[in-house]
Amino acid sequence: MAARRGAGGRGRSREEKPEDDESNGHGHEDMDDILEQLFESRYTAREGALRDLKAKLGGTFDYNAVEDCRTTLAEGLKKSLRKGRDTERRLAAEALSVVGITLGANVDEFYTDFAPILSRVLADTVDEEDGVSAATQGQCANALALLTFLSGSADGQETQKHMTLFSDKFGRRDTAPEVQHHAVTGWTLLLTSLDPSVALATPIPAQTKMLTKLLDSSDVDVRMATGEAIAYIFSILYDEALENAETEEIEYDPHDLGGELFKTEELIDRLHELSQSRDRQRSKKEVQKQKGQFKEITRSVEMGESPDESLVIEGQRIDFVGWRQIIQLNAFREELSGLQDHLTNNDVLSDIFEFKLMQGLPQRLSKLEKRMTHSPNALHNKSRARVRNMDRKRSWSAQTTFEDA
Repeated sequence: MAARRGAGGRGRSREEKPEDDESNGHGHEDMDDILEQLFESRYTAREGALRDLKAKLGGTFDYNAVEDCRTTLAEGLKKSLRKGRDTERRLAAEALSVVGITLGANVDEFYTDFAPILSRVLADTVDEEDGVSAATQGQCANALALLTFLSGSADGQETQKHMTLFSDKFGRRDTAPEVQHHAVTGWTLLLTSLDPSVALATPIPAQTKMLTKLLDSSDVDVRMATGEAIAYIFSILYDEALENAETEEIEYDPHDLGGELFKTEELIDRLHELSQSRDRQRSKKEVQKQKGQFKEITRSVEMGESPDESLVIEGQRIDFVGWRQIIQLNAFREELSGLQDHLTNNDVLSDIFEFKLMQGLPQRLSKLEKRMTHSPNALHNKSRARVRNMDRKRSWSAQTTFEDA
């Protein structure tokens, strides 16, 4: 959520490894030392402790380290968020995100304590000199979105309340692009946690006009985050259409699906423009980043294709299929330098992405084991094959409709 990544790429498979981090292997890695420094009178000591806390928990899953001192840790983080200088508040929000991910299903108490604090910071007016900075507000939006997502309120009321806070933020013209970006990604992450019928009843219809406008933002990260949100909305619309159809299959038609929410023809034209952008005022890296992402988004909106990504964890390939899983994966990826370790050991991630690693799987698989793991009959491959078959049918239908027109 800090710096945007691609949707994951169709058919992409790679070994997920922890990113290098200057803080790894240095400073107060022992939790007792981190806590001691967190309550120091010197702000530099507190800021260092927060950096070390994020590096420690983001790099390696360690539930016991947090659970054993959760009350003291909460006090220190609250103090930094409420009374610290701007940099300290930003670092506290970053650390809070990885603490929440580490606690996983037991995050409810932290959510109850910190949601009001984060909401107040997010509601403040950005003042880079004397108040809260855009960077701090952005990290508070990240932390609030993750804590809300992980807490999973049963009725969705808390989720929708914070989605409204995010939409109010990204819908204002005077909101800094950095804050808009994090507000959109936070809103979209929470949207993935709602039942489609609930999402289509209130949050989505209220924001489609604003999301369309944000595709014209001067900030590339805002545009890409908005594109992902729109692509996910179209996937929801199609899934709901399938759910309510009298037959098992229906033709994918973006105009029928999005007609009540979007000016679909104008939207698709704009997405094509963004996927072919040759803006000389922007860096080559920024242009390529946008083009690749929007090609994926355009295919999804226009033809109903789903993105997918595969990661190799402990010798096993784990597939992430569709915008819902890709958006959730990217949210965790941006906060965790040790994503591989968390995917291996953090039960909340295996629950969210619905996978289970085979215990004691050898690094070198036998021919029989390889056949069993990657067989089309394996459950995860059945699911992926079903989605891809649907994609091909939607794509064929869309192309046939275009040729007949």
